[in-house]
Amino acid sequence: MTTSYGSCVSGSGYVLTKETNKCSNITTYTCAKECTGCTACNSTVWSNYKTGYQSATTATCNCNTCNRITKYRCAAGYYQLSGQLVNCTSAGVCTGCTPCEETDMGTPTSSAGSTASTACYIPSGTTGTDENGNSWKLTANCYDTD
Repeated sequence: MTTSYGSCVSGSGYVLTKETNKCSNITTYTCAKECTGCTACNSTVWSNYKTGYQSATTATCNCNTCNRITKYRCAAGYYQLSGQLVNCTSAGVCTGCTPCEETDMGTPTSSAGSTASTACYIPSGTTGTDENGNSWKLTANCYDTD
């Protein structure tokens, strides 16, 4: 792209850059694509993606190119299966999460990003009736012990 010392082809979108090697003290000139920045290169926070899954995207601008990395985790009420990665394909097929198991005390939940069934719990304040008709109320979260 260099037409002569100190210039790049006019209108090419390239600009002259100067680099000096600190060890050899040799200066080189190269034509590099002008950095104008990225548009709509925004990261996202965790949000629901598919049933049982959440996604978040980290976006970084490298000169004129927006690089995006999307991460996945299990949503609340689900946990990551042991030995499996949480992943979703570009076709939207997700693997690695499973719902907390139903109990006779009710529907359990878990925090988003949970990595074991022991993170599943019946929330404090849940009420019910036992097989003898006696009422009960949990005064603390009741966690899965498996």
